[in-house]
Amino acid sequence: MRSRLLPVVAILISFFLNHHLMAEQYALLVGVKKYYPTELTSLRYTENDVTAISDTLLKKGYKKNNVILMTQTTGSSNPILLPTSRNIRKQFKLLLGGLTPSDTVLIALSGHGVQFEGQGQHYYCPMDAEVSDRNDRSSLVSLTEVLDTLSACRAAGKVLLVDACRDDPLANVAKSGGRISLETISNRPPPVLEGGTVAFFSCAESQQSFEDPDLEHGVFFYFVNKALAGEAGDERSGGSVSCDDLVSYARSATASHVRVKFRKEQNPSSRNLKDLQEIVLIKGVGPVGIVNSIGIRLKLIPPGKFVMGSNPNAKGAKSYEAWHDVEITKSFYLGATEVTQHEWFSVMKTKPWEERADENFPMYKSHHRNPASFISWEEASEFCRKLSAKENRVYRLPTEAEWEYACRAGTKTAFS
Repeated sequence: MRSRLLPVVAILISFFLNHHLMAEQYALLVGVKKYYPTELTSLRYTENDVTAISDTLLKKGYKKNNVILMTQTTGSSNPILLPTSRNIRKQFKLLLGGLTPSDTVLIALSGHGVQFEGQGQHYYCPMDAEVSDRNDRSSLVSLTEVLDTLSACRAAGKVLLVDACRDDPLANVAKSGGRISLETISNRPPPVLEGGTVAFFSCAESQQSFEDPDLEHGVFFYFVNKALAGEAGDERSGGSVSCDDLVSYARSATASHVRVKFRKEQNPSSRNLKDLQEIVLIKGVGPVGIVNSIGIRLKLIPPGKFVMGSNPNAKGAKSYEAWHDVEITKSFYLGATEVTQHEWFSVMKTKPWEERADENFPMYKSHHRNPASFISWEEASEFCRKLSAKENRVYRLPTEAEWEYACRAGTKTAFS
């Protein structure tokens, strides 16, 4: 029976957790408020935005040393945190170079963004940006450069948030000199991304990003922060916030707020949507549960005793499943739900529910949140092996006793 195809796979993965192998969460948050007055106009709330995000991440369990906040305020007491082009590149290199395949990293950039007329390159403007120099772009940080650095990073989850699209970035002095030509907002589409990085931009093509004096924040990052704080999740998330949660919440809330408050359109846009389910920005970490790198929620099952099998006197009981006492001597983590189709595909790159289903099983339709189905025992074991290699910790299928103990949850009836 080991090769039998299961109608719906009950791969509720258990593993013993090695705490020193726990994945880490990192963030690099950059906000530029003041620019050279002859180059770019100053902004009001960029520092508020990234500082609020930093506070939220720390409250949600990010380690203090894992969150790098680069603003002119933090840089006043620690010069390496000044958001200059040199410092930003240095922090990229230091942070991203040492990450592991189990880690996640969040990059947030708030400030001015420019694209020069007739060129496809998009730039983020550090505090020392000199956009008027036609021959030297070294003071600007290209988003291509950021994405190349992220692509070389070994982290499993890489998320880039960009609020750097401004309608009128040039200082009056610079404009009067007629020294440079920038693409207008209407001709400035967001860059197309490839690879495992998910990017979320503050607005769609031809739109501008709004700041709200009543909120004292940019609208986009205000709702991004609320999403990270937990308003985007649900009761089943165990305190975790995925990219899917973030994008859905922040996109809808930003568009609605700007439409009502300013009578304008601002629709945040995302890239690499196919990777959204794979990245968890904030993991529910605690004594009762965790979320791993591909979004599987696992609950801590404590040791204990239970009666395994069926009560022979209960309605619907099977006589051959005789009652017997079993003791589970060690705690373990068990998946809270069946492995989803997205979680399966992110590891195995196969879709057996599409290849093997027929008219007898119409309920097992293809959807990223539906259970992975039509999986053999051998394939389930291979899934565990590959996931173990990906995260450098041991995953396995639960034993029959572990499964029934967890599923019964203390009950003694014929059905859990």
